[in-house]
Amino acid sequence: MYIQPVASDVPLFRSQSTFRVETGSLIVGTAVIATTATRGFLYLPSCAGAPTGEPVTQAGTVPCVLDSTDSKLYAYIGGSWKSATLA
Repeated sequence: MYIQPVASDVPLFRSQSTFRVETGSLIVGTAVIATTATRGFLYLPSCAGAPTGEPVTQAGTVPCVLDSTDSKLYAYIGGSWKSATLA
């Protein structure tokens, strides 16, 4: 697994890190978070509008992105972007 640090002076792993790689799975979080939680969320990449690029293929994975303008979650499946509208 390759992880690119955000900045050279930022520790890659901190004591509050809550993800791990286990038997080929990336596990995010350690337990259920409270409805009032301010930490512990999974952050997805976003774009302003529908994605149009063709992602580089990574075998066995599905690229996803959130359209922050139209509140849609996109996944690149079968050679095209598919969306789900978020209410």
